[in-house]
Amino acid sequence: MQHCAAPGAPPLIEREMPLTQLATWLRQLAAPGAAGRCLLLHGEAGVGKTSLLNAARAAAPARLDWLVGWCEPLLSPTPLGPLLDMLDGLPPGLAALVQRGHRVQDVMPELLAWLRQRRTPLVLVVDDAQWADHASLDLLRFLGRRIEGLPLGLVLSYRDDELPPEHPLHVVIAGLPPAATLRLPLVPLSAKGVELAARRAGRSPRGLHRLTQGNPFFITELLGGESSQALPASVRDAVLARAQRLAPTARRLLDAASVSPVPLERQVLAAIDADLLDALDECAASGLLTSSGDTIVFRHELARRSIESALADGRRRTLHRQLLQALPEASATRRVHHAEGAGLDTEVLQLAPQAAADTARAAAHRQAAALYTMALERSAHAPPALRAALLTDQAEQCELIAELDRAQAAREQAITLHRDSGDAVGAALGLARLARLLWLRGDPAGGKRLAAEAISLLEPLGRPRELARAYAVMAQLHLLDPSRAAEDWGRRALALAEASRDDETLAHALNTVGSEELVRADRADAWGRLERSLRMSLDRGWPEQAARAYMNLIAHALVHRHAERAAQLCDEALAYCEARDFELYATRIRIRRAFGRIETGEWARADDELAALLEQPGLLPIDRAQCEQHRMRIALRRGQAAARGYWSQVLAGRRGPDPAPWYAPPAPAAAEAAWLLGRRDELRRIVDSAWGAASATGEPWRCGQLAVWRRRLGALDALPPDGVAAPCAAELQGRLDDAAAAWSALGNRYEAALALLGGDSAQLERALALFEALGAAPAAALARRRLRELGATVPRGRAKATRADPLGLTPRERALVGHLAQGLSDRAIAALWHRSPRTVEHHVAHLLAKLGLSSRGEVAQILVRSPAGTG
Repeated sequence: MQHCAAPGAPPLIEREMPLTQLATWLRQLAAPGAAGRCLLLHGEAGVGKTSLLNAARAAAPARLDWLVGWCEPLLSPTPLGPLLDMLDGLPPGLAALVQRGHRVQDVMPELLAWLRQRRTPLVLVVDDAQWADHASLDLLRFLGRRIEGLPLGLVLSYRDDELPPEHPLHVVIAGLPPAATLRLPLVPLSAKGVELAARRAGRSPRGLHRLTQGNPFFITELLGGESSQALPASVRDAVLARAQRLAPTARRLLDAASVSPVPLERQVLAAIDADLLDALDECAASGLLTSSGDTIVFRHELARRSIESALADGRRRTLHRQLLQALPEASATRRVHHAEGAGLDTEVLQLAPQAAADTARAAAHRQAAALYTMALERSAHAPPALRAALLTDQAEQCELIAELDRAQAAREQAITLHRDSGDAVGAALGLARLARLLWLRGDPAGGKRLAAEAISLLEPLGRPRELARAYAVMAQLHLLDPSRAAEDWGRRALALAEASRDDETLAHALNTVGSEELVRADRADAWGRLERSLRMSLDRGWPEQAARAYMNLIAHALVHRHAERAAQLCDEALAYCEARDFELYATRIRIRRAFGRIETGEWARADDELAALLEQPGLLPIDRAQCEQHRMRIALRRGQAAARGYWSQVLAGRRGPDPAPWYAPPAPAAAEAAWLLGRRDELRRIVDSAWGAASATGEPWRCGQLAVWRRRLGALDALPPDGVAAPCAAELQGRLDDAAAAWSALGNRYEAALALLGGDSAQLERALALFEALGAAPAAALARRRLRELGATVPRGRAKATRADPLGLTPRERALVGHLAQGLSDRAIAALWHRSPRTVEHHVAHLLAKLGLSSRGEVAQILVRSPAGTG
């Protein structure tokens, strides 16, 4: 029923099981050579998380070191706030980086190097993680991904009742390795537990469980009153009742401390009122405040809020003003909290942009956007130039967190202010940025009109640097066009950017020109331009340009079927964007990653990722439409009924992403849908209508796939010109085995099977095996029908074990994969199976055909990509 905590502390009630689990976790961490691990300690506010940690620490192995940091509920939390509490335990170089406010990306490698050098395991506790600033969340994700290779026990303590579904802490938790993570939920006390607590305090338990719902903090606070007759109806009343018993000076100390969500320095208190320091002991004895070094803090945030909520408005504003005056050297993020609380609009207008810039540098873009909003709310009488600058900065932050409605409204207001004040350059730059925003929203035509207006304003002014930016935007807006306008505008931008030494615009234009060139051919020099744009952006600290470079590199890796490169780029880009709160880019990278998985037959993983994206709040319509189409493509291939209605609407022109994603051109997908739905006339119409535009651009993959569909229809009059992608060229020339092998080498077994469908019975059997392995029921049915038309024996459907295998392998085939991966010869396998080497040779040939592999040496990779029992 109860368990002892630290010596001298009261026993904990109903905490035997979590204490035992925590003690085991700590012993495992302290074992020599142990891998790192994570602990998630969660429950409602006041449930006793900190008390449990203190009890476990008191009984923990001596071999463990501990560092504890707290997160604070500031309007704008200080970046890396928990590490500031740990400075004394960090090495000097790392502590200096944290103390000087360096970016989290600078802190990460130093912290990792220090942890790797440690010989003693470290328990690193982040308390109240639900209030963690975004830089700290990024750091936690960074550590979580590497935890198993570090002598580190990472403890995240958080209030799960304060975590809405969109809270970023969920992303951190999801990224922790499941095998190395212990989830330790704390629940409120039962009625019997509350009764025991009341008896221990010598009080009546009547009504206490109903009043507190078993919350230990509520119980402790309520039982701390002098009389059961004075029991309040809420924790607020309980805290205030206790505070009322203090001397006036102590009560003034509580009031002053209550308006600071972060620990308050003694010298700051002295600056407000020197007498307050005399009341520290009394407040500590009351259980409301505690001191740590030179700072004091409420023992519980609920107590602080209770005191603060009881302050009269005038008293609260006065205290905030006094603290603001006493903290002239504090960070802008801390000072703006007090300026806001004091109602000092002028000071908020001054401090909020500084705090926003600080948080933006720490990659906390959501907080930065909120701070710019706070400044704008007080800028009604500010000079137009200042207000326009604030609106521009707010728009940039809103774009990065995918709040595009707010971003567009801010940019439009800024442009109006520039126009009204006669600032043509400012208006033109605003128009160019708004044009890029319309591109992100899927409206390139609207963006082109704005970009043209920006160019018309700038060209007469002789401003080459600004004009280069407008040209670069116009180039980007033409990337979806069949013309070469994107390259023409991009080269104009390159020339002006080089002449004016504007490297950021140069990076932007290199990105666009390289992308336009890659539309037509898989050229090394074009890849070089994109990669140079990325390197420049990463080296110079231009995160938005870097994110765009990643996006286009991924898109072209998908277009040209560089599957492994696309997957690697997606991982790199996601890590980069998520570390900077770039929700817009992160979402679109995930969509592209899912498309890549569709191409390589990882349909279950792709579908799961797309489904998760569709549940994401605030998903933009253009992204939602892409997610839906990719999911419906999987569903159609699997033969799911819902896909028929969707693709019927697509074929009728009533549904689908607009504009269509250029990494996934719509015509080949629509052609496949018409074929699977048995609509030959619509298939012909789709292919014929898309053929002209594809031929005009010379895109090797789109031209090739459309030509292949024309061949399958018997409507290919002549072979297309040189430059068609290799797998398509092989099929067009009737070399179906070569086409299938080429597709398989790219990881696309579905297209390999499609290529084989026009062949003889042996090729049809291989196609059927591939379709069944993928779970492509409609295509498999078509293959069976063609086999019957040829008079061939149709293989039976797959057994249950085969259907459960991610590659559609029988148990015998799965065993053969294992033998081949080990490098066993046919003779060695024959000896194991008690079969002849020729029989084994036949099985191996059939397996390679089924998997779309050209040699047995490639089989080992199958176990890496799809081990048994995974999807």
